[in-house]
Amino acid sequence: MTNDWDVLEYPRVREILAGFCRTSMGAEQAFRLRPFADRRQAEGELNRLAEVVALDSEPELGGVTDVRPLFERAVTGGVLAGTELLGAGRALAALSACRLFLNKWRAQMPLTGPEFEAIDGDERLAADIALALDEAGVVVDSASAKLAGIREKLRGLRGRLVHRLEALMAEQPGVFGERSTIRHNRHVVPVRVEHRDKLAGVVHERSATGQTLFIEPFTTVGDQNRLEELRGREAEEVARILRSLSERAVRSADRVVRAVELAGRLDFLFAGRRFAAEYDCTRPELTERRIRIVGGRHPVLVQRRVAVVPLDLDLPDECDVLLVSGPNAGGKTVVLKTVGLFCLLAASGVFVPAAAGTKLAFCRRVFADIGDDQSLDADLSSFTAHIGKIRDLLRDADRESLVLLDEVGASTSPEEGAALAIAILKTLNEREVRVVATSHFWTLKLYVQDHARMMNAAMGMAGAPTYRLTLGLPGESSALDAARAAGLPEALLERAREHVGQGWVDLAGRLRQLRQELDRARAARTDAERQLAIAARVKAEYESKLGEFRAEENRLREREVVRRRKMLEETRREIENLVREIRESQASREAIVRAKRAVEKRLGELEAEAGQVEEAEDDRAGQPGENRLFAVGDLVESRTLRQRGRVEAADVTGQSCRGREPELVVAFGSVRMHLPAADLSPVTDGEADGEGQSSPWTGVNTGPEVSLQLNLLGQTREEALEQVDGYLAEASAAGLGEVRVLHGKGTGVLQRAVWRALRLDARVSGFRFAELNEGGRGVTVVELRTEAE
Repeated sequence: MTNDWDVLEYPRVREILAGFCRTSMGAEQAFRLRPFADRRQAEGELNRLAEVVALDSEPELGGVTDVRPLFERAVTGGVLAGTELLGAGRALAALSACRLFLNKWRAQMPLTGPEFEAIDGDERLAADIALALDEAGVVVDSASAKLAGIREKLRGLRGRLVHRLEALMAEQPGVFGERSTIRHNRHVVPVRVEHRDKLAGVVHERSATGQTLFIEPFTTVGDQNRLEELRGREAEEVARILRSLSERAVRSADRVVRAVELAGRLDFLFAGRRFAAEYDCTRPELTERRIRIVGGRHPVLVQRRVAVVPLDLDLPDECDVLLVSGPNAGGKTVVLKTVGLFCLLAASGVFVPAAAGTKLAFCRRVFADIGDDQSLDADLSSFTAHIGKIRDLLRDADRESLVLLDEVGASTSPEEGAALAIAILKTLNEREVRVVATSHFWTLKLYVQDHARMMNAAMGMAGAPTYRLTLGLPGESSALDAARAAGLPEALLERAREHVGQGWVDLAGRLRQLRQELDRARAARTDAERQLAIAARVKAEYESKLGEFRAEENRLREREVVRRRKMLEETRREIENLVREIRESQASREAIVRAKRAVEKRLGELEAEAGQVEEAEDDRAGQPGENRLFAVGDLVESRTLRQRGRVEAADVTGQSCRGREPELVVAFGSVRMHLPAADLSPVTDGEADGEGQSSPWTGVNTGPEVSLQLNLLGQTREEALEQVDGYLAEASAAGLGEVRVLHGKGTGVLQRAVWRALRLDARVSGFRFAELNEGGRGVTVVELRTEAE
């Protein structure tokens, strides 16, 4: 299995991922990457990576070094050096910062966050280490008051000692060197050999030339001993401080070791995010069987900055075997490696360098027989090596495996190789093993073309390899073309064509023709899909504009209702003022009555006007669209689009239905749209007939027959009641069972007066408001008693 991963260059992707890690622990995780054994685990890892990719920030993990060995040594009683504690403190601070990052993005990481709950540092210990040590890991004076006192004494004593030695040397310039120095941790003065007897003291060292002695004067021995004592006390205090910090590290060792491990895991996840960004990767959808790669690129080729032709491949659920054929050096092996590597990466929870829509089968095992494993040491020929691999995969491969076979059946005679290849593919197909293979054998291509659950695919060739894969037809090896490109003489190639035979040439030509037809069909489909996308966009724009139009229409209608109601109220106040003035002027009773009737008539007109606006609004809500009929072939114009088109099909009912407007199929050039009839108006050679049908409930029939409706709009209450009484008498005499009275809405005064009269009328058995689409509260339906009643 490891060798199979090697030929697919899975280890190289591990190295690439490790290079994106910020910590050594993350790199360790990258090098240990392997596919999950369970599909749910792989999907969970892909989901976690998707959460990380969606974040707008990354944690700063560079400061998290692998301090696990330090803490483990501290647990065994070891005292950490200052530099080691300094590194541990920085790691603890970085872990605390990582905890803050995770807390900040907790809501965006519902799947990933809980895994890293244990990541945390020790802020107090990190702060104390930072206070106790300088940048070089040396314990500073302020680490303790005792250490500060000792070092203060050390500095004072050392200063006095140096001053004494320099004064001694100044007394005899020709005897001593330029300045005092230190030998064996003792302050000494350089004395020329010939002046040895001029200074009493202890000789600590002789120069390399032997001409200078380094002597500690007897007069400074006491101070030097006291200096040595202070140094010892200093070392003891420093050791105590380091031991104290090491002991505190022991108390948090288990937690820190676990946090460092998790930090490596988090670093690896963000390395996957950086890999996805750098290599333009997408999250693959894991499937049971289907393999669909959209614009796939092998990451190793991308890393080498090779010009990569993206791979588009779609192996449906009902196809188990894909046989890829085509020219030599045409990209067949790259197809195998890309498919195999992508399945391994998806099963490992890693995004793949491809476009959205990529789907990959979850494969528990991937077998790859790619390349030439000929071995002189093992006495294996190429054919024997291939057969050995095939023997092993035939033994182990199952329905959840992916098998990749490069030049299956090669390295032997074409007849036997093709027969063997057919047997291998048939055996694997019977087990429902997913197989992607390459071959030049025409016998094998024809076998695949004629068998279910198998499919041919061709690598493109247009004078030279195009490296593009086309599904559905076998490819041509084009060996003679490749030989010409390599420089073989044309005469030799002509001889080769003679041996190939005319039948072979005809077959190759027919195959090219089929491929060209397939390319044209696919181009036509692409164009149709583009046209469909344009139509969908135009339809969406139309619906948006229509919605805006209707919203504006409703707004204007509501504004008009408010305006007319306001006008009604103002007129009412004016009339009341007029009546008051008439009374105050003591006009005659007849004049007052006439004025009152004129006033009530004007009020009725205004109420009717406002009622008509509201009725129109109710009719619009209850009866969407106009009852306009169009015939197929009519030229119409859309008010919203301001475009002319031709009717191609009408609504199946041919008329309005409650709650739904009649729709017509209208062609605007190559774009066809479903539009409501209410949005359309007819276009004729002459003037368009824009007059709509009148309302079915307007006017009273003046003919000899009694109308089914009485229109009271614009009448005063007294006039209306008189009209109702006469109308009911005529309707009863005519034997009508149900009539309608149109009174409008207005302020409701007229409606209430009519209803009071109807309650007292013996000819009426019942009454109610009309349905919403018949006038609503502006119309009363009256049921009349029959003679039998």
